[in-house]
Amino acid sequence: MRWPSSSRKSSDSTPWCFSVLEHLDGPEEFLQRFKGFFQWIYIEVPDFDKTYLNHYRQLLGSTLIHTDDDHVSEFDREELNAMLQRVGIEVVDAEYRFGVQRLWCRGEWSSGS
Repeated sequence: MRWPSSSRKSSDSTPWCFSVLEHLDGPEEFLQRFKGFFQWIYIEVPDFDKTYLNHYRQLLGSTLIHTDDDHVSEFDREELNAMLQRVGIEVVDAEYRFGVQRLWCRGEWSSGS
């Protein structure tokens, strides 16, 4: 996959990542390379923390908890927030309901606006 040049930026682009990050082999690398292309981003991923059973399964050494074969990553709330912080994406608002993490975030593009 070729990544677009970071010299092209747009103030009116707001990506909506509905159930995207958990399907990527390298979600942190994706966000790191993509963050310069947006001012705002909406991220929605399954909420690993919705049930304590997931944490017990994790302690037992179980593989991924989600039954979708195409999920390659899972995120608890701390992991997702830590990953976003590492890549320089600021969480502005978050909601955790119905087994889904919903995050409005500010990207790098806005730092010069």
